[in-house]
Amino acid sequence: MSNGQGPEKKGEDNDVTFLGKDFEQCFEQMRHYDSQIIDLGKFAFTAYPTIVGAAVAIYKYGLANKTDYSVVAGMIPLVAFFPGLFLLWHMVRTRICFAQVTRYINEVRRSYLVGQPMKVTNESGMYADPKVPPYMDRGSSQLSFMYIMTILNSFLGGVAVYLLTVRYERQASAVALAFGALLVIQLYLVVSHLRGWQKRSSSASVPAHV
Repeated sequence: MSNGQGPEKKGEDNDVTFLGKDFEQCFEQMRHYDSQIIDLGKFAFTAYPTIVGAAVAIYKYGLANKTDYSVVAGMIPLVAFFPGLFLLWHMVRTRICFAQVTRYINEVRRSYLVGQPMKVTNESGMYADPKVPPYMDRGSSQLSFMYIMTILNSFLGGVAVYLLTVRYERQASAVALAFGALLVIQLYLVVSHLRGWQKRSSSASVPAHV
């Protein structure tokens, strides 16, 4: 017995089902990427003060016991600085994944709304542009977290230099130079990488960890 549905109709139903599930999964993935950046920021806000506190405590303990622990204390933020760079880089890559997935969601939404289903004309201006969000969006809260991360990493580097140069006369200059240089370098790498993705076509491949 035929159910009245030809091969073309069944194919369309399968396409709609697949696209609907794909849309839902991508939406969940978008949320995951957004929350991941926030969670990384929260972790940094908690871990960095602890790291600096431990280094200062060891340094002060040495002073109290007339022992120079400045090198040992300085190595703590210095070593922690490199995982901090990894956290920053992970934020940047996550932002790229977030933008890529969100653009796809907008593309699917636009394709659906073109037919004005149930007379929905999208007067509210719901996102339906596959070219947004931009990878490099200065007003994005995700970018704000990255900027804060660069400051925290630079602060770790500055603390490390401060503790490692306690015997030098130009300690303040060394600390200021280290903080400024690290901050500028990190900001440059973050911005240039995101702008590089912005210039790529929408068909650019998604990073491998998606």
